[in-house]
Amino acid sequence: MASTTVQQVETNKGKQFVKSFGIYAIGEFGMKIITFLLMPLYTYYVEKPSDYGIYDFCLTICFALMPIISVRLRSGIFRFIIDNEDEEARKGYITATTLILATTVAMTLIIGFGVFHFFNSKFVVYTIVLLIIMSLLEVQSQTIRAIYTSKVYILVGFLDTFFIGVLSVIFVAFMHMGVDGIFLANIISRVTTSITFEIIKPVVRRYFSLAKFDFSIYGKTLLKFTLPLLPVSVLWWSIGFSNRLFIKEYIGLEVNGLYAVASRMITILHTIGIIFTQAWQENAFKHYHNPNRDSLFSSIFNNFMFFYTSCGVIFIFGVKLIFPILIGPSYQSAIQYVYLLTFSSLIASYSNFFDIAYQCAKETKRTVMAVFCIATSVISLDFILIKPFGVSGIILALIISYFFYFFYRFYDTKKYFRISLDKRLLIPIIILVLSAIPFYLSKSIVVNIAWLIFAILIIYIAMPQTTKRFVTDTLFAKFKRKN
Repeated sequence: MASTTVQQVETNKGKQFVKSFGIYAIGEFGMKIITFLLMPLYTYYVEKPSDYGIYDFCLTICFALMPIISVRLRSGIFRFIIDNEDEEARKGYITATTLILATTVAMTLIIGFGVFHFFNSKFVVYTIVLLIIMSLLEVQSQTIRAIYTSKVYILVGFLDTFFIGVLSVIFVAFMHMGVDGIFLANIISRVTTSITFEIIKPVVRRYFSLAKFDFSIYGKTLLKFTLPLLPVSVLWWSIGFSNRLFIKEYIGLEVNGLYAVASRMITILHTIGIIFTQAWQENAFKHYHNPNRDSLFSSIFNNFMFFYTSCGVIFIFGVKLIFPILIGPSYQSAIQYVYLLTFSSLIASYSNFFDIAYQCAKETKRTVMAVFCIATSVISLDFILIKPFGVSGIILALIISYFFYFFYRFYDTKKYFRISLDKRLLIPIIILVLSAIPFYLSKSIVVNIAWLIFAILIIYIAMPQTTKRFVTDTLFAKFKRKN
């Protein structure tokens, strides 16, 4: 009887997680589909891979510096507001966030002016402006997520992506502005989105107040949580930056452009991991102190790992089939990197599951050492593998390092929760490894489709009953609602 009650509780909490996952999935996939459809536009109208490589290089710098400019307040503001209904406390945290951001933006403009004076390049201006607006919108959207609803948060991202799509068509396709058009589309869209949501879902206008504000309470609390995350962000950036830097220096900008295209394709798969992390973050905070935590978290992880690996198998062959149609002729050789990048993306997402443990326990300092080891490992292996294996060596460095990262996180987080792995997870993993054979050796569409059908069939047979029930119940629920 007690066992049945526990199962019912876990089922209800599982349904809450699935609901959260569904909300994020609708929004994120809508955004990524638009982003995905922009790839043919960019690769067709930006004919030189080296030009697209410049944009990708500048964007990488933006993503690297965003955590520094925002002081990782996106994580802190969400953590301290989502479970805090006190309006005065919210005013305190949001006021502190606004003041900190105003300071970092002012410093960025001063430093940026010096960099522009030294390099005198329009791409410096593009990068600085894009960096600032991306940082501000990131914190704004996370605050909206905590104060309002996840649906509003998703709408922010969707509107931003929609504007990017429309402006990209105007600037790149109709006005033939090339890579300049891509930069302008990204900048203007984010400015428009930020202003729009500050009007309809105000954050600063509603909560910013210096009356009774005490920085020593709210500002220090936020910074105590976020500052340990800064070196982690820098280390993660160093991994992505070093990969592109090694490719640029040892192989060339043109190949860097090809690598960028392959990486953009992986964004679709990576989105599933992002959606899971967002839903998982909310539910982990709420159920961390639950007595059945280990059982619930194990169920969530096993189902996610099974589902995500299956998606990886489907993804690599789906991309192989549509790549010649969607991507411009100059970029076709980028397909060779898709399989290995998919593999590395899967392992990274499995590892990220355990990062939430440190946030639940508010021990963010413990995240630094492992990421430092991973960054050191990737950069060292880049040196060793790039000459004999080229770009494939860069990706192999990621795969090897992410394997170490996963096992380290798995054992280090046992003090917070214990995950029991399902042995059936070996089946989709084996299918994924074996998929390398038809992916690289077969050019036949029939063979690739046949393998994909076979892989899906085997994976479905091995799928846990909880996953099957979720898929079946979801489909029947939608069917019943329609009728």
